[in-house]
Amino acid sequence: MTYTSIPERVLKNNPQIQAALWTIKVAESRMTQSGRLRNPNLVTSFTSNAQTPERSTGVGIQQSFPITARLRLEKNVSALKIEEARTEVNMVARNVIESTLTTTVRWYGNRQRKSIIEDQIRLANDLAEFLSTQSTKGEISSLEAMHASLEAEELTLTMRPLELERKQLESELRILLGLHPGVPIQLKGTLPTAQLSSAKNILMESRPDYRLLQSQIDTTLESIKLARANRISDISLQLIHQWNREEDMPIGIEKERSAGIQLSIPLPLWNRNQGRIAELNIKLKGLESTLLALELSISNHADAAFTGMVEHLANYLQIKDQSLPKRIQYQQALESSYRAGLSSFEMMLRARDQILKLRLTQSDALTSFHIHRVKYQSETGNLPIFHE
Repeated sequence: MTYTSIPERVLKNNPQIQAALWTIKVAESRMTQSGRLRNPNLVTSFTSNAQTPERSTGVGIQQSFPITARLRLEKNVSALKIEEARTEVNMVARNVIESTLTTTVRWYGNRQRKSIIEDQIRLANDLAEFLSTQSTKGEISSLEAMHASLEAEELTLTMRPLELERKQLESELRILLGLHPGVPIQLKGTLPTAQLSSAKNILMESRPDYRLLQSQIDTTLESIKLARANRISDISLQLIHQWNREEDMPIGIEKERSAGIQLSIPLPLWNRNQGRIAELNIKLKGLESTLLALELSISNHADAAFTGMVEHLANYLQIKDQSLPKRIQYQQALESSYRAGLSSFEMMLRARDQILKLRLTQSDALTSFHIHRVKYQSETGNLPIFHE
């Protein structure tokens, strides 16, 4: 994999994103169920007079119909719930991609630190070999050769924590990429060029958390309309067909059939759904306040991330273009001076140690720059890929 191919792999294989996708299916299923008429009722009746041979039998169909826009509003709310579910998936994808890119940056930083220390170990071994030769010739003390050899050996000890960190980072990447523990990970290439572009506008509409709040506000507004429509219950229409058999003396047995229509109209006297309407209005105010708080938080986090980019890039460039070249020049001069017997062995070792520290600090500054760059991309809504 490469740094640029990571987001696409995450979207395809991350188990957390795959699990979140089911929320869309749930919302779509609710959409299928919403906006439907209530099932009709089959009504039957039978009466018999115990004193006279009078009987009556009836059958009817009863159906309820809304006299408000309840069914349409239910469909609208369900459609908005689907949009909420999709936005929630995008929010999960954004968080996972940000975490994966940050972990990937740390992996590249770990590799860079390892490479720097390996270079330093090679230089230390070369120095130890040179001093050992000089000691054999009797030109320098054997203690100096031993000291250089110990320095090289102790540098190798710093590789173990880096190796452990690399394994831990790869374990995190396997989790984020949906891979089993035994699957090896190999990242090729390098990180993008460290350069500072001009500050970008914050694309609020590209941020899933911002869009989710907006979608929840839209859903709540539609739910308020639905709650108001539910103040009036459905009317009931009943079609009845009845058979009567009775004895009318002296005429005899008479049979009659009758048909009728019954209409039931609810009166909204005691329950006008005030509690539900008030609850949704309060929820709406809370969502609007949360949206304003999120805008403020996004702006400040984006500003902090951009400031971090500026500071770490400045530190990286200062070491790269100024401090490190001067240190290398100074260290080369010390080595020549040491070979001429004009400077001490300890000064030369300290100079090498300072170069190692500078290179490691430079690597850390570059890693921190890219971590803040990923954060800035996330805060401004400019991450490479979102799930659609």
